[in-house]
Amino acid sequence: MANNVTSTDNLDSSATSQWILNVQIFSVVFAYPILLGSLPYVGPAFDTAREEITQLHPKLNISHDFLVSSPECRTCLDWSRDSENALAAFYYGKIGTRPRDVTLFLIPGCDDMNGVAQFATQLDKLILSSVISAGNIADRATWPTWITTTILSTSTFARTIKNIIDLYSWRNLAIVSHANGNSFGPVFAAYMNNHFSRSSKYQIYFHTIESRTSPAAYQNLLRNISVLSRVVFYFGEATQLRQLMTTAGLQNMTNGEYVYLAFLPYRHSSRGRFAWTPAEPGTEKVAKEAFKSVIIIETDPFESKEKQDLFQSWKTRSRDVYNFTYAVNESLSPNPASTYSAMMIMAKVLDELRQSGDPETWKSGKKLANQFLNRTFSLRTGNVTIGAFGERIPAMIVTQTDVESDKIMIRLRQDPTSDRLTVINPIIWPTAQWPVLNEPRCGFRGDAIKCMQHQDLFDAGLGTIFCLILLAAAAYVFRRHASAKKILTNWWIIDPVGLSREKSRPRISG
Repeated sequence: MANNVTSTDNLDSSATSQWILNVQIFSVVFAYPILLGSLPYVGPAFDTAREEITQLHPKLNISHDFLVSSPECRTCLDWSRDSENALAAFYYGKIGTRPRDVTLFLIPGCDDMNGVAQFATQLDKLILSSVISAGNIADRATWPTWITTTILSTSTFARTIKNIIDLYSWRNLAIVSHANGNSFGPVFAAYMNNHFSRSSKYQIYFHTIESRTSPAAYQNLLRNISVLSRVVFYFGEATQLRQLMTTAGLQNMTNGEYVYLAFLPYRHSSRGRFAWTPAEPGTEKVAKEAFKSVIIIETDPFESKEKQDLFQSWKTRSRDVYNFTYAVNESLSPNPASTYSAMMIMAKVLDELRQSGDPETWKSGKKLANQFLNRTFSLRTGNVTIGAFGERIPAMIVTQTDVESDKIMIRLRQDPTSDRLTVINPIIWPTAQWPVLNEPRCGFRGDAIKCMQHQDLFDAGLGTIFCLILLAAAAYVFRRHASAKKILTNWWIIDPVGLSREKSRPRISG
């Protein structure tokens, strides 16, 4: 293949459509299939992308080298201890072994992600991540060469939540974080807490639960929330959500006055069902009724329905090539599609630059990364929008699940290009009061001043009238009692007014 390569350093622009661009890709991957971003899951997507790039971009000569974790590494933490040194040795051992015009890193990501990103940044090489990102990827001064296609976009999720709470004028917000749940849940909950706490516009109340939180602790948690907020955001696992909602139902906190917004990064069997079933035995009726007060914020899972044939081929290749078989009824996570997307948008941008004949752009990781910003790429797996800070902007939806049919119904949708939140269908709520009030009319404790000015004053007026009536009645009784007492105790006193004086008449004697 190297015999067909032409150097591009001093290429005449008139020949740009004829020459080949040599691209060397380094990928650091985790081998053990405990993670949804490990090689047995995303390897088929890498393979499919390379096959399609050969057809769609034949002038790109792709060399793809994998640094795979050692078999004894069973967790990301195990691998991250050695991966940085292994990557440096691997990289410098490969450099110079074949012609190259562009060198870049394309990484699904593990706990080693930041280390790889720092290595690429120091070399001024483009890095694309497809499964893991950084919470501060928007800091282009720190990460000028980093682009990500993962749908786990903290900034997008934050904008979605802000759009929702502003749409419904919610200001007092309770956050419940499952501290030892899925790693992204508590991380994003903490991000949300910090993000909204910086604004005086919102009042944030942060609470944590654990997998073994007792029923009594759930009761205390909800009692605390009841005097602080009517809007509860939940970040955690499905099992703990059912426990929270069942307890809320038993405490009359699913009567339509409270709304529970559960965050679901994406639907996958490993994350459980964000629905009332399977409920704890004996709580089915309460759980079913309680979930009428649950709204789910999630990435759009409906974008991928038309791609089932492609996804099935990846499952087959995982079995045949990577010796890994998906569990029965296990759905495909977004990670293979995100990995495929990273490869395809990389090829599209490089082929555009190849045709432009501008080596200075593709040789600089920073300049190369800038070619991805503020663009939407149309791919076989759907559109991929990369924002101004190198982060993918997924389509977001707000859904409700019908407790009878288990059907997922889209209520709101946020467009990835405009960030505009659009009402698709009205929210179905247990009561006529939607949206839920940010604060009850009489306050969280029932002692609001406005209620004192109306209802309490009315009650005070009634109380005053009642007291006056009691005083009048008491006075009347007292006077009657005093009058009777006077008659009984002074019977012997003759009232002079009642006496009459008659002149003595002459006596007639016979």
